[in-house]
Amino acid sequence: MINISSIKVFRFSIGGYGSTNFNFELQGNVASYCADQFDTRFGVRHNKEISATEVSEFQIKLNELQILQWESRYDSDVLDGTQWELEMVYNDSVKKRSYGSNSFPHATGNSVYPSPVFKKLLKVITELIHEPSFFSDEFLSN
Repeated sequence: MINISSIKVFRFSIGGYGSTNFNFELQGNVASYCADQFDTRFGVRHNKEISATEVSEFQIKLNELQILQWESRYDSDVLDGTQWELEMVYNDSVKKRSYGSNSFPHATGNSVYPSPVFKKLLKVITELIHEPSFFSDEFLSN
C-alpha cells in the first residue's frame, strides 16, 4: 500500500446551502484557513506556520485515515446540503482528489451525515491549526 511520505499541497473545503463554508490549505509549512457564512473568498484568512514535526504527524494521521483509498466522488440523491472537496499533491508530484455531495467516505447506508472517519479528518485538521472549534458543530454532530 502506498503511503503519504510528503505533502506539497493539501486543500480541503466544506460547506453548502444555508451553512458556514470552511476552507483549509497546507502548503509547505504554512496553513491557511478561513470560515465564512457565504463564501470563503471574502472571509478573513488566517495563516499559521506549522512545524516540520506537526506536518509529519499530520501525514501519519492522513495515512491512518487511509485518505489515498478514498474514492474520487461520493454522491447522494439529496440536492441541498453539504459539499466537500479534498485535493492533495503528495510524494513530490502525485495528485489525489476526492469530492462529495451529501455523501462521505465510509458512510453507513444512504446517510447524508459525515461518517466517523470523515469527522476524524476534520479533527486532524483542527489539531494541526490548534483551532478546536474551527469546524462548526453541524459537521461534527449526528
